[in-house]
Amino acid sequence: MPNTIDLKVEGPFEISVKKNKGIKRIDDEQKTLFWDMDEVSHLKEHQGCYIFALRAGQGCTPWYVGKAGTGKSGEGFEQEVFTDRNLGKYNDVLFNITFGKPVLFFVTRRTRVIPNGVIGEVENSLIKLGYSKNNMIKNIHHANIPKWSINGVIRGGAGQPSREAKKFKNMMGI
Repeated sequence: MPNTIDLKVEGPFEISVKKNKGIKRIDDEQKTLFWDMDEVSHLKEHQGCYIFALRAGQGCTPWYVGKAGTGKSGEGFEQEVFTDRNLGKYNDVLFNITFGKPVLFFVTRRTRVIPNGVIGEVENSLIKLGYSKNNMIKNIHHANIPKWSINGVIRGGAGQPSREAKKFKNMMGI
């Protein structure tokens, strides 16, 4: 596709938690441990979107979608992912959802910088997709969830998609 900005997904990367009387929590120590991991340290200064999710069994449920790199100084993931505001959201999820391990996915570019408008557009799309998977996601701003669905394709509910829906998804690249 001409004039497209190719992004890539990295993750999921597990976030260690501190447990106290059965309650899981992410604090400054876990934040430091996370960014010290070899698998993620190269992402500290990258821009893009990130998704906080809980992994249980073979799947992950999105709970928060955020973006990094749109501020005046073009902050990277390290400055944005674990802000006090975000930690509050993550820890609220961990307090109320007792199963699953917290993980982060990153949508970024091979180079560190992504044009500002692109990051916002990607974030909006990911929030909509996240909301269609989990209507209890922590951020629904910009979601403007359409009032329609296509069974087995887009916001189509639980269960296996029909054979026709699978073919349609394949054809549309969904």
